[in-house]
Amino acid sequence: WFNLMNKFQFDGLVYLGYFTLVGLVSTSTAMALWFLNRFTTKLRHPPEYHGLSLFKLITGPPLYGCILAITAMVISLVAAVGVIFSETAGINSMPGNWFTSGSLSVDAINIVRNGRSGTALLIIGVHFTLVSASLIIRKRDEGEKDKREMVDNFDAYSVDENVTSSDSWNPIGWKRAHFIFCCFCFQCCVICLLEYSYSSSFESNLYRIMLLSKVFHIFFEYIIMRALNEKLLCTPLFITLGIAETIMMMGSKDFVDFTILNFIQIAMNLLHRLYIDPCMKAIQSLWPRWKYIIAKTMKPIRRMTASQKHLEEQKWRKINEDIQLRSEGVEPLIDAITLCTTNITIRLLSPLALIVIALFYHQSEIAQHYGVRSEQLLYYVLFALCMIPWSIYADVLISNAQELIHGWRLYDYLIYQRHRYGSRDVRWTLNCPHFDESVSEPLQSIDLMNFSSQYYFIISLLSCSMIITMIGGTILLRTKHYSFLADPILPLIVFGVVIVCTIFKRLLIYLASVKIGYLDWEGIWGATEIEGTLDDMIATKISIGQGRQTDLDRERMELEALNNENFRQRFLERNRPWILRHLVDLFSESNQVLSTPERQKLLDYTTGVYTDLQTLGAGDKKRSDDRSDISSDSENDTEIEKRRDWDRTLAVESSNQIAKFWLSRARKRRLFGQAVQTKKQTYCSACSRSQAVCQSLSVHLCVNGKFSTSTLDILIDQFEKEFPSSQDDLLLWKSFFRQKGEYLTLCNVCASSTAQKEEEKISKKIEGTPKRLTRPGDISSDDEDDEDEVSDKSIQFEPLFIDQHAIHGRLVTKWLMIARRKLGGPFPRPGAKHYSQQYIENMKTQPEASKEASSSIREIPGKHTGNQRTSKWEPIRLKKNSRAMMERWLLSAKDSAYARSIDNETILMKNVNNMVVELAQYKDSQDLKISGEQVQEEGCAIMRKRELRIVEEATSVKSIQTAKDSYLLELESKYKRNSADIGKMLEKAMAEHQIEVDLRIRELDISVDNIKGSNKDRIESYIKEEKLLAKQKSVEIEETHKRMVNKEESIVKRERKLKENETRVEISCLQRKCQKENDLDQKQWMSAATRWLSVA
Repeated sequence: WFNLMNKFQFDGLVYLGYFTLVGLVSTSTAMALWFLNRFTTKLRHPPEYHGLSLFKLITGPPLYGCILAITAMVISLVAAVGVIFSETAGINSMPGNWFTSGSLSVDAINIVRNGRSGTALLIIGVHFTLVSASLIIRKRDEGEKDKREMVDNFDAYSVDENVTSSDSWNPIGWKRAHFIFCCFCFQCCVICLLEYSYSSSFESNLYRIMLLSKVFHIFFEYIIMRALNEKLLCTPLFITLGIAETIMMMGSKDFVDFTILNFIQIAMNLLHRLYIDPCMKAIQSLWPRWKYIIAKTMKPIRRMTASQKHLEEQKWRKINEDIQLRSEGVEPLIDAITLCTTNITIRLLSPLALIVIALFYHQSEIAQHYGVRSEQLLYYVLFALCMIPWSIYADVLISNAQELIHGWRLYDYLIYQRHRYGSRDVRWTLNCPHFDESVSEPLQSIDLMNFSSQYYFIISLLSCSMIITMIGGTILLRTKHYSFLADPILPLIVFGVVIVCTIFKRLLIYLASVKIGYLDWEGIWGATEIEGTLDDMIATKISIGQGRQTDLDRERMELEALNNENFRQRFLERNRPWILRHLVDLFSESNQVLSTPERQKLLDYTTGVYTDLQTLGAGDKKRSDDRSDISSDSENDTEIEKRRDWDRTLAVESSNQIAKFWLSRARKRRLFGQAVQTKKQTYCSACSRSQAVCQSLSVHLCVNGKFSTSTLDILIDQFEKEFPSSQDDLLLWKSFFRQKGEYLTLCNVCASSTAQKEEEKISKKIEGTPKRLTRPGDISSDDEDDEDEVSDKSIQFEPLFIDQHAIHGRLVTKWLMIARRKLGGPFPRPGAKHYSQQYIENMKTQPEASKEASSSIREIPGKHTGNQRTSKWEPIRLKKNSRAMMERWLLSAKDSAYARSIDNETILMKNVNNMVVELAQYKDSQDLKISGEQVQEEGCAIMRKRELRIVEEATSVKSIQTAKDSYLLELESKYKRNSADIGKMLEKAMAEHQIEVDLRIRELDISVDNIKGSNKDRIESYIKEEKLLAKQKSVEIEETHKRMVNKEESIVKRERKLKENETRVEISCLQRKCQKENDLDQKQWMSAATRWLSVA
């Protein structure tokens, strides 16, 4: 029976059943392995079996991509060979070398035809290899690179990228040339293997060779990865080698042995994917650790310094981190799926290789050397086709088994890759300028392809081109007495093949790019988003591969911070409002079970304890007889109630800023309270009274030897003006205070007299200023009900005096100057005094109006005055012009602040330069000079970096504006198209309606002609009603279409507004980011420069 099977004596259905049996046995082996691993898995929660869903994920992209690649290859192959070697071309009658003349014999014509066929196949394969190399090795768009990465990697001593833009600098061309060279060398090696497979020794040792080929695969993969250093470039070579192995299996003794070899190959692939390949990858990842341990063991023990030990620890930590990233990251998943895709592509492309061998049976003589006749070769093709679904289902079972053995979430990762591919922004995935940096560099390009149909298309096209090249080379080797280099029409063949392939390439690209809006067809591989979103759980599971070094450093820093007492104090101070609100929750774990009264008692108790702790001063001890359950006679119950009812609302931003300002001033004051007291003398500096004569002696700060109550504020203002970028530097403030501070010891008599003199001086400044009368309504009555008894007599008080040197005085002065500048003209106005007096007189003569106005204000519902004012401010609705004015003020304030910071930096740089020049004259100040030069270099680098950021910001803003303009243009064109379609619908509807009306009126007119009497009048009235109804319906149709047009217009307006707002927000975010980075660098440099100047 097997002999008859080997001689192909049965019907095709018998062989089809036999092929099905072989496929079932292969699938059963894979199923047995899955069951074995399912019952022996060590996973606590094993993943569920993904059968049909995983089969769809694995089958769809390979079929789509491989069919597209095979279609392009077959069309170009048939067109090129058919056009060149057609009878009308007359090439076959031309001699095959320059020395042959006259007519050719039939044998000579056959030899020349065979040789030129091999030449054409060789040229087609080389041409497709070059095209595929240009598709798989793409030039990244430099304009789309991450700007922050460029800024972070900026080095003043590095070579500028613009310098390398020369003809000799072409890394993409080098990479393509290197890849093409490796492909040609690989093809030569595979042709040598094919030539060896024709020998008798290969046939007799076929099983041993197939088993050793798996070992050869491991070393071959390592060598190719070392040569190309990119998994995506190595995959087509593995596929070509697999197809070559399928061809060489025809060297078996008979057809049954061929099927048995195929089954053995499937079983070996199962073992290779499940155990051998993961084991080799683990050994490869662990080898650096073993190498380091061996080197450290063989190295003699020597003493190392602290820095050397630190370097060794860093090296060891980096090795372990790389191993952890390799084992826990996404790289094992990519390797496993790549191996699966390689096997699937080999199964899909093997029938094509056998078909080409059958078409060029006599020219290549490959099947003849294996003893397979041309009609028998069709059974091999049928077997390869029938094994495709069974092998794919075996791959599904292997993937499920890998999830059980290694814990890999292959199904989730494939769903994630499908989501990435569906939501991509570019049509060809390799054109995306951003790679996933969490993935190792050799796997980044293959991860970018997402294992999509584009991935299968490019590897299939490249593998087919290499197979065609090898078959063409084999034909040339088998054709005797012919050399393609000596053929006179070689240039014509090359030119014809390239032209035909280029024409069909352009045609296929055009057909693939055609868009059909009616069918929502965006062309092949249109960048459209898939429906639905990715599950958050899946996204969390597959967000692996990210670096662990940053996480480890962050955890270490957090642990150190938690054990640091200073950090605890800062945390307590900065989070005090939250701690106060949740103090009870922190102290009591199960407060949910407490009732409302019990919880209130606990809250009151906690509040009292916290208040008692706050009232304890620094260094004070709590008295032993101070019990919380016994009240003091001096304790006020009202204060306790107020203390319990503290305000728990958070302060607004303005209040926070004022509080921080007061806090910084208070810290500067407290910092030198004790330092000032140490400067106290034993006598008064003014009257020379001693401690025994006067009541007390105290130390005061003075300016130019004169006592002033605002001396410390003046010093703080001077410090902030001189060092604007280092206002919080306490060391610098100490140095400044010691340098500028002046002290004066005064007795109580001199201190009070000096203070009285200052008050008199202030009163002299305001002498002659008329005292302002209080206006009605300034002072409310104690009795709210007795409003009629308020007299018209007003109370006089001293005019308000504002210190111009204080913060509030400078703020009011600044506001006044800005308001005057906005108004323009001379100040004070000529009639300002007259208008003020007239206003005061009007207020005096109209007390009742003011009283009624104030009472009406109090009667507004929801408003409160005095102590009844609410703690929350109500929202303010600004008009458009007020909002525009506020935005303009804000922008002008930001610009002026930025200009001031640049001016301060320029002044500071000038001071640094002058100080460096001055220090150059002293030999003992070389260290300061060197550090100053370093500060200079850092300042110059920061300026260059700022200029670079400004240029990048302008470029990004321009690109954003361009994208917005293109989007708006496309939106407008879409609106025009929709409007035109609506107009056509209107015309069509009106035409149909008019036809119906005409038919109805014509029918009624015929009835009028045939009817006489009263029925005729009734029919005529029907005609009038029909015309009126027709007119009304026409109006309704027009209104309906008008509403459709208005709806489209509103949609366009809304989309335009949304896009403009989005663009505005994006630009503002970009500008804020750039400004923040500039401010951070500037602040750090100015702080360093200020410290250096203070030391110098």
